[in-house]
Amino acid sequence: MLTEFTAQRRAALRALLERGQVDGDLCANANLDLLVDVFYGVLWYHLVVGHAPLDPRGARDLAVHLLTAGAAGGIGAAGLAPTSRPGEGG
Repeated sequence: MLTEFTAQRRAALRALLERGQVDGDLCANANLDLLVDVFYGVLWYHLVVGHAPLDPRGARDLAVHLLTAGAAGGIGAAGLAPTSRPGEGG
């Protein structure tokens, strides 16, 4: 049940990010999967660890950071070559 729920949420966020690429708000080579991971990593960290509440300001700041990274081609984009993981080559 949790796997299906999270997969649906991830797909919904990825669809929004893809629309941002089509509209030109995000760089064409932005790593959308990594942006989704960053978003949900922060969200789950706040929920599970209780680091701090994810209030409207925190949610807005998170969205701004993700969009800024995506617009600049930041996270995982061609200009910032990520390191390869074991078994992936490169």
